[in-house]
Order: sequence, then structure tokens, then C-alpha cells
Amino acid sequence: MKGKAALRRTINIAAAAAAAIGLALVALVWGLSGGGGSVVWAQDGLRAYRNADSVVLMTQRNLSDVTAIFVDAASADVEFVAADSFGFEVKTLDGEPEWSLENGVLRVSEHASGTVSLWALNLDAGNSPHITIFCPSGAVLDQLNVKSVSGTIRANGPISEVRRSVEISTGSGGIQLDALKTKQLNLATVSGSVESQGVSADSAQVGTGSGKIEFRDFAGYLDANSTSGGIAISGDYTGGTLESGSGRIQLTTSQPLERFNYRLETGSGGIRVNGAEVGNPAISDSPGGSELSAKSVSGSIDIEFAR
Repeated sequence: MKGKAALRRTINIAAAAAAAIGLALVALVWGLSGGGGSVVWAQDGLRAYRNADSVVLMTQRNLSDVTAIFVDAASADVEFVAADSFGFEVKTLDGEPEWSLENGVLRVSEHASGTVSLWALNLDAGNSPHITIFCPSGAVLDQLNVKSVSGTIRANGPISEVRRSVEISTGSGGIQLDALKTKQLNLATVSGSVESQGVSADSAQVGTGSGKIEFRDFAGYLDANSTSGGIAISGDYTGGTLESGSGRIQLTTSQPLERFNYRLETGSGGIRVNGAEVGNPAISDSPGGSELSAKSVSGSIDIEFAR
């Protein structure tokens, strides 16, 4: 119950962030112009320049002793890329990116002002806001936290382990997370899909308001909730709650049926366990088994256990 409550809080926070962008757009008409190639912001000797396309760029490389990363984006997509050292590049259309590195914690923010200027109207494929975080291949962190009001977040690159927790949320955009090990995982988007491959977590909570949830080769305990979208999980799944308001639920686990106490229920659709039709609801009781709950308001449920 604690995991589900935390998941709901995370989704609510992401929803509030999405609503905030509507207020930010009101500030479009108040944006200030700047000259091509001019310095528009400076912090601790690091300068941000506006180029000929009215895009503000700030970049820093060769950072060391990074143990945690916090990213706060407004409309930027966020991507993690393998490099020789830690670093970042912020490309924004609104002026004042911020960063700091203190006690091993790297913080990167797209907008110091928290507003969106007229430069946000200059969107195209090459000039859209983007934050790139550079990490050495196989990097190990203590904590990873990424938030975006409206942007896709891709952490499918160089980080191999986050010892404590990973928290990623966006109001409008997808989330991709690959090849990472952590203790606590929280992923949430109001509108977008959540996709993952090769991730392991002691405990994971994943939610989307509108979009699919797909975890391939996952290991661990996972609660997943999609208001409108299917859920597909495969790997060494050890238990949790899978809920979809409208969509099919598919689970393939390397654990045997006897490992679980399960309850499977759907408002509209069939339920199959190891390929065989079962009752609705379908309930099993294995002494000492891990809890598994799958519920769809409108959609079928297919569970495959190891045989």
C-alpha cells in the first residue's frame, strides 16, 4: 500500500508540473530578445551564449567526483550519453540555465527564471530544448533524479548502477530506462509511455496516465499502473500489483506459479494462466508465496509462469 500511495503522489506531482507549463506559456509575450552570439547568462565563470538561431547554449565537460545527478527541465528533452567524463550541455530557448557541483551532487536546471520567452516560439527539429548529461560508461551513482514539465527522458546509456534510488518524472513525454540496477525505482508520466530493458530493482513503482508500460528483462518487485494503456512485463518478476484502466496486461516471469499468491481480475476480457483460460477472478493461494495482483477494467490478462 505504501508503494501504491507513493506512486500516486509521484503521478500527482507530475500532473501538477504539466499544469504549470500552461501558466508558463502566458509569459511568452514578455520574452526578451538577444543578439546572435551574445552572452546572456554567466554563472561561476561558465557562460551561456545565444547563437544565430536564438538558441542558448551552456556546456561543461571534464567534471569529476560526481556521485549523484539532479536534473530539472521545463520543456527540454533529457538524454544521458556515454563520454570520457561527467559533464552536461543545456540547449534552451529561454535564457538562464543553472548548474552546481557540491559534495558530489551535480545539479542542472534548464531555466533559472522559471519562465518561457518568445524564443520558445522558435521550435524546430534542430533547435528544440535539450539537456544532455555525459557520464563515463559503467558509471555508478548514489542517486539519480530527473524531472521535466514537458519532455522525453532517456536514461538508456552509460549508468550501470544507482545504489540508493532513481526517480524520473515528466508531465508530457515518454520515459526510457535501460541496463541499470538500483534499490528503489520510481517512474511517472502523465501522458506518455514508459519503456525499459535490462533493469533490476528491489522495489519499483511505475505509472502513466495515458500510455503503455513495457518492461523487458526486468528483475525485482514492481507495481505498475496505467490509466489508459497496456502493461507488458517480462523477466525475473518477483511480485507486485499491475493495474490498467483500459488495456491488456501481459506478464511473463521466470518464477514458477507456486512462488505466488495471485489474484487476477478484469471487467471486460479473458484471463489466461500458462495459456489456459481460468475463472474471473482467478485466485491462487500458495503458502509463503509472493503477492501478485493484476486488474484491468477493460482488457485481457495473460500470465506465463516458469514451467
